[in-house]
Amino acid sequence: MQPVSLELAEGVDRSGYRAVPVTAHHLSRAALNMAEDLATTPSTGVRVQCCGDAHLVNFRGFATPERNVIFAINDLDETLPAPWEWDIKRLAASFVIASRDNGLSETIATDAVLTCVRSYREHMAEFSKMKSLDLWYSAVEIETLISIIRDPDIRLST
Repeated sequence: MQPVSLELAEGVDRSGYRAVPVTAHHLSRAALNMAEDLATTPSTGVRVQCCGDAHLVNFRGFATPERNVIFAINDLDETLPAPWEWDIKRLAASFVIASRDNGLSETIATDAVLTCVRSYREHMAEFSKMKSLDLWYSAVEIETLISIIRDPDIRLST
């Protein structure tokens, strides 16, 4: 794993910032640092109960009591009232870091981030129209994710 630095938005006061390499491993253990860093960034003022630990490593397949495998977030122990933007910023940053950790190009990292935030936006619009109980039981089944993998070699290895 190669250490990489996390690029932050312009205009953020970085005086006294911890100069440490940021890797996917580091990001997975840095929710408090993230909250401190994001506290001074612009937000819409809409506060929600944030996951607080929304990064790529915390999304995975889980077995349900119905014996299905779904794709969902894990590790909700860092949840906190915060601007809604914090979770999506942390998630987007984790795609950049994972891309760099895996030696992928900045173009691929950018595409991954744009796909991530587009999917977030589209799903939030969809979820906003759902009844609470339908939303509660909404899930992404692993078969759906596997079916959209374009590379047949990767799809077969799953």
